[in-house]
Amino acid sequence: MQHNHHARLQKRGNFCTVPDVGQGAPTFPSLPMVRSNPAPCTHTCAAASAPTAAPGPAAYKASFTQLAHRTCNDLSSVLTPTLDLSTMPRRCSSSVGGSVPGLAMAAAASWLLVVAAVLAGVADGQLQVGFYSSSCPGAESTVASVVRQAGSADPTILPALLRLQFHDCFVRGCDGSVLIKGGGGSAEVDNSKHQGLRGLEIIEGAKTQLEAQCPGVVSCADIVALAARDAVAFTGGPSFDVPTGRRDGKVSNLRDADALPDAHDGIGALRSKFRANGLDEKDLVLLTAAHTVGTTACFFLQDRLYNFPLPGGGRGADPTIPPGFLSELKSRCAPGDFNTRLPLDRGSGGVFDTSILRNIRNGFAVIGSDAALYNDTATVDVVDSYSGLLSNFFGPYFRQDFADAMVRMGSIGVVTGGAGEVRKVCSKFN
Repeated sequence: MQHNHHARLQKRGNFCTVPDVGQGAPTFPSLPMVRSNPAPCTHTCAAASAPTAAPGPAAYKASFTQLAHRTCNDLSSVLTPTLDLSTMPRRCSSSVGGSVPGLAMAAAASWLLVVAAVLAGVADGQLQVGFYSSSCPGAESTVASVVRQAGSADPTILPALLRLQFHDCFVRGCDGSVLIKGGGGSAEVDNSKHQGLRGLEIIEGAKTQLEAQCPGVVSCADIVALAARDAVAFTGGPSFDVPTGRRDGKVSNLRDADALPDAHDGIGALRSKFRANGLDEKDLVLLTAAHTVGTTACFFLQDRLYNFPLPGGGRGADPTIPPGFLSELKSRCAPGDFNTRLPLDRGSGGVFDTSILRNIRNGFAVIGSDAALYNDTATVDVVDSYSGLLSNFFGPYFRQDFADAMVRMGSIGVVTGGAGEVRKVCSKFN
């Protein structure tokens, strides 16, 4: 049976839609992928087609399990040569688009290159989607169940879990160091930059269940990453695959958290801190947009409302805040009020959407670091690209790109392979 020799990946932002190329059409590996609702993607991605009438290696009957990784240049796939391609999902997300011509004789060489890349990736101890599929098959579903129950009891815990991963990854990498307690106030979590950090007990609860199922297998760092992913999905955000295989770090120092982005940071400081972790201005905007479902304490607004350095000297309110919005914020956060909480996304709190980017564009950012995104050409362009009326139709596609950014953040400074440990209790070293 002859098939289309040049099936083309239809590019949608960082996502690709694969046309129907017919049952039995061969597939080739694509670069890192994440899953996005409502596409029923698993860990496979039909990337392209080639003429099935021509002879070729057994790779024509292979599908490739995708392992999401940090960049589009990192190929990390595991060959699964027994799957029937007729069961492959037809719609997956990928970091690449384009077309793959039907070159039957090149398939063998491509297959050998993929195998070499696979072996190299496994040897390097890279993160893998489905890392626990054999060693602890219920790991991801257990974490999802714990997060779902916690979110049902208290919906505000969901954005808190997202913040928890951000705070973990931006200090020494995604190694679970933020979970360590004790040490007479010298642990990382004791730094004032972690003010109001919540959700640690959710991670510990999931860990307790997993230790009963698979003792010493699932790291606390991976639980943090999985919980953040599930929290995004349960607030109406995208669902996506999280590569796992992190080990828990063995260091937790108070002063290390000084490097965290701050609610008062200007665009220069924010850009520098993100670049130090391998992230760019687009990642900065996308990850800040997670505030669409978050809240903040008035503690983080006191300086912006009452102690902001004014151009002519003296201190007062940030002059860039629109007068009506300033009155609104002051009515919610009186001087000296550190505990009252208010939504970071004015008018759309708790709903995962791009409303916060429109608020930033229109001057209604609640905290200073959000407002700073509209003070630089590079970040202004990114904010505008996602907050336009037509972006949902013509791209860029916020939900897909947000998922990509989450995967990139989750790969910062990970400890893998023989390094680190798998803690028995997340709040203390073994």
